[in-house]
Parts: sequence; C-alpha cells; structure tokens
Amino acid sequence: MMYINAPVQWDAEVQTIRDIVLNVMPRVDIHPIYNRRYWSKLEGNATPSKLQGIMNSIVTGFDIGEITFAEPAEKPECDHEVLDGSNRMDAIKKYYNNEFSIHTSCPHSAFAGKYFKDLSAEAQEAILSYRVRLVWYRNVTNEIKGMLFRLRNGGTPVNAMEMLNAYGRIPIADAIRSTAREIQDETTKPHPIFESEYDKKNDKVEWEHLDFHNAR
Repeated sequence: MMYINAPVQWDAEVQTIRDIVLNVMPRVDIHPIYNRRYWSKLEGNATPSKLQGIMNSIVTGFDIGEITFAEPAEKPECDHEVLDGSNRMDAIKKYYNNEFSIHTSCPHSAFAGKYFKDLSAEAQEAILSYRVRLVWYRNVTNEIKGMLFRLRNGGTPVNAMEMLNAYGRIPIADAIRSTAREIQDETTKPHPIFESEYDKKNDKVEWEHLDFHNAR
C-alpha cells in the first residue's frame, strides 16, 4: 500500500456557531496580516451585503463551507489565525454582536430584517446550533501558509500582489502591504497615492487620489 507523505498536518471537526463564538473566536486572529481586506457596507440596500449574504445562507440552511485555521499565529494572544474564512467569521461575530441585521430579502420571515437581539429564542437557538466545518493546520511555515491560502481562494483568484502578500512576515510582503494600506497595530504609513479616509456614516473608504476602489 502506498502512503502519502503529507507536507502539512491537519485536523477537522464540526462545531456549532455557539462553540465558535464562545470558544474559538477569543483565541484566533480573524484577520492575520496576509488576509485580503475587503471594504464593504455591513448592510446592503436592494441586495444583501457580503456579510448579510453569509447570514442568509446560514438561516436558510445552506452550507457555508469549511473555515480553515493555521498555527502558529503571529499575535501572542492567539494560538491560531484564520487562513480562509475571515468573512464568514466576521459575519458570525458581527451578527451575534448586533452590528447588522439579516437582509429583508431572506425568504425566512423569522429572520428577515432582524438583528440577533430581536429574534425569538427559538430563532436564536437555530443560529447558535448551526454547524460549521473547521480545519486546523498545525506548525506550518509562512511559505506553506501562502501556498494553502492561494489553493483555498479559487472563488476570487489571488492576484500577483496578493500572492506575495500571502507569504506572511517576509520583507517583500511587508513592503507591499505597508505601501498599499494601513495596518492595524503597526506604525507603517501607506504611500501618499493610497491616502484615504473612512466614511463611517456610509461604512466605506474614500480614496483621495484614486478613481478606482483600492480593495485589493
């Protein structure tokens, strides 16, 4: 019998949203430095925002795919970081914290247009009992993290700069990300061409010198 010599070690499990909120989120970095940053409104108008779309899938019973984590994490207070699934983790966390409502287009009337706090006890329990597949990668290098990140992002293909950014804390990746955007908890400052301001009222970023949205 032939055995595969796997380059990484991993474990898989199924957890409920209740488990994720209470036990997983406090110890993982949802937005590691190599993660792609997408600026979008929490709540859409005629159509759902990205996070609302995820919650719509959850409350209508569709599978939202597996969320993957990797160790070691770069933040000392975390033991893992999200490798793929940051938007799904964000949706769960922010909806649970009542930061946005489920879009009115949701076909399930028990959830449509409502914040978590406004749901019935039965509807809240339905969300908290929803099951998600989690995959945990152990002891992977920055190079392997970058490879796994690119392999798992087929829906929105990784562009050239995102590919370099995915390599974690290496000089070329640090130079690219610090030039293009502000990095939380760090002192780097983007190149003046990428100067921007956050419009809190409309939940979006306004670029001072760019005619296009520097989302990627």
